[in-house]
Amino acid sequence: MLHIEKPDPLKPLKYSLNKGDAPHRKLRNAKVFHNMGFGKGALSYEEALLLYTLVIISKPKLILETGSETGASTMHLAMGLAHNGFGELIVLECDPKSVKLTVDNLTKNNLNHLVTVKQENSLKYLAKTEETYDFAFLDTLIGIRMKEYDLVKPRMKPGSLVAIHDTLPTHPKGNMKIDQHIQEPMIHMESPRRISVVMV
Repeated sequence: MLHIEKPDPLKPLKYSLNKGDAPHRKLRNAKVFHNMGFGKGALSYEEALLLYTLVIISKPKLILETGSETGASTMHLAMGLAHNGFGELIVLECDPKSVKLTVDNLTKNNLNHLVTVKQENSLKYLAKTEETYDFAFLDTLIGIRMKEYDLVKPRMKPGSLVAIHDTLPTHPKGNMKIDQHIQEPMIHMESPRRISVVMV
């Protein structure tokens, strides 16, 4: 039987950032959450641990992530798969620099064997794919996030989870009006920019 060393989510990861990257530090609750320097648009440390925990609890075989930036969320999703001892993560990222950075950071942390990073437009990919997912994390441009949800929803297995980042109505990049758009059971995790978790 293949032995996979289970990662320690509290152990600092090795990663590289784009110069000048910085998350939104002036949002409410920002001072009580831990900024680990993951980079622009990146999630807080607590949000990263939430993704890890959701993966180890829900035991998905196939995860979809849209938008990876520096790969911070990608690494924590992959650590959840490593902990479970099975599963695969598909990442859709249209920016070639972010694709390279994500792959480099996964490789530095020995997580690259669990992840396929594709330089793809998420909307075009989801419109044509026949893949079905057990878990999804949506974190691309706020303006297309609800379109992504509409496309990924039919591809989710019954009872699976979709986590959506940046759902805070007062987010500086815009309000995706998630409560008006999504009818499925949902809980809002009140981090600085908020993560909403939907059961499909």
